[in-house]
Amino acid sequence: MKVIKKNPYNISNDAAFHSNSQNIDKLPKINITQLEILEECILENAPNLWKNHSNLTIITADACRSVDNVPIHEACIVLYCLSKGFVPLSEELFPKELSCLRGKFKTDIREGYFILGPINMYGNLDSYNDPICMGSNIGAKDGRTCGSVGLFVDLPNNAKGFITCCHVLRNCITAETHKYDTDDGDEPIQVQQPGNSAFCGRTDTICAELKKAKFTPNVPRVSVDAALVKLNSRIPGTGHFVIKNITQAEEAGYSQNAYPVYSSGVVHRSIGEDDIEKPLLKSGTSTGLTRSLFRLRGSQVRIFPNGAWLGTNGENLIVMKGQYEVESCNVSKPFFSAGDSGSAVFLKEPNGQLACIGIAIGMTSYHTTVVTPIGSVLDALELSDEDVTRFGT
Repeated sequence: MKVIKKNPYNISNDAAFHSNSQNIDKLPKINITQLEILEECILENAPNLWKNHSNLTIITADACRSVDNVPIHEACIVLYCLSKGFVPLSEELFPKELSCLRGKFKTDIREGYFILGPINMYGNLDSYNDPICMGSNIGAKDGRTCGSVGLFVDLPNNAKGFITCCHVLRNCITAETHKYDTDDGDEPIQVQQPGNSAFCGRTDTICAELKKAKFTPNVPRVSVDAALVKLNSRIPGTGHFVIKNITQAEEAGYSQNAYPVYSSGVVHRSIGEDDIEKPLLKSGTSTGLTRSLFRLRGSQVRIFPNGAWLGTNGENLIVMKGQYEVESCNVSKPFFSAGDSGSAVFLKEPNGQLACIGIAIGMTSYHTTVVTPIGSVLDALELSDEDVTRFGT
């Protein structure tokens, strides 16, 4: 018997080829009907797949699959694992096809994984923002990681707050409880901007406090990793974004005299057929203003706590279900990188208006970004669409 030890981060590049080809505009697209059926098929088959395959990391879909490294333009369900050809003891091979009531799809097996997107506080530099902007760098006082300000919301008593990811501000993966709420007696967690005050040379970095957080993996439909933060100072009067340089604004269709602003408070709880081809924008503390295209809804991704890569399946899994996947418009410029967790993702309408579709939580090894639908985020934090801030009204 030969035992082979493999670094799980050392994976084949076939997945990245499919997702981020230089000919991305020429790749086939999945239409809305196929999206709906693929989403149903993933939802129906995922429980057994997670239960029976400890090597499984992501369940998603694609408009093409490969046979002997030759791309076939055919919608399929993609099963990502850490090591192709490695079959854990007493487990079966991945199925060659999956079916649901409305359809049947072949599977494509690829190597890849998902990771959350905070950044180590001690490796992060970011500026002091007054007022706070969407994309500003934030972190918990005495915390170890930083992330990004997402969506601004209105709170009771004329207060203002914002949404970010739960994992940015507390260790929700290994916490005894995945729910946090100061209204239920939890101790307030102070939030500062930038996330590490030592780097900006100021003593007034604390500007907010965590009010509520939800981390809900393994739920039947849509998992949420979200936090509601109340601002106590540096409150914004406009919906401006963090932008690293003028080039970013120009590439997104803006100019130095007309930067993007999100003031309407419009949210899209679902992605329709007319939305699939529209560009997406986000502003994060690491990458600034970046562009992407919608790829898929209904993806399921597995989180591996503390580097425990293999040997777990069934009830002990941590799986984020019902997620969107989006892919960068430019293969040389990532849409998302470590530190962008919590950033809001916006759909850009033909008239220039922005509508929020979700909150970015992490990235895959094949360079797509995983986004939680905004409707599920608002519901989990007990907010309505009307609570999203409408500046200037």
